[in-house]
Amino acid sequence: MKRLFFLTLALVALLSSAQAQPQDALLESVKNHPVISWGGCDIVQLEEHDYLVAVASVEVGTKKLPQLRTVGATKAKRELLLMINGSEISSSTEMTTSEDMVDIDGKQTISTVQTFFESIREDAAGWVNGMSPLGMWYSDDRSVFFYAIYKSIN
Repeated sequence: MKRLFFLTLALVALLSSAQAQPQDALLESVKNHPVISWGGCDIVQLEEHDYLVAVASVEVGTKKLPQLRTVGATKAKRELLLMINGSEISSSTEMTTSEDMVDIDGKQTISTVQTFFESIREDAAGWVNGMSPLGMWYSDDRSVFFYAIYKSIN
């Protein structure tokens, strides 16, 4: 019984590592791709398979990883929709600036606050929503976050 359990465990580990290797190779191929490594959508060929891959770039700023992943996934779907048949995704960015002047004992101090608000709305349908996350990475200076999604097309 123990032998069967360990054999099953070893088989599961072997199968999961075999599935991870093509995805890792595809991610490395995308990172080095001349067209989409900085964002966009293209068909990538790897080991006799074709993959439709979309990559989004997101400025990091003060965003945390969950926010970066959400925005990245939405923008990657947008890249794919733009390539296939136009987009049903709308986005808007709003910036507000406020200045406060404080006078303390004749000394004036000005405080400036800038706030950015980005709104993204998606109406993606069909197999675009069924695309799998491929991976994520940062630019060398960590100012830009990249998020990739993919689907095998053959």
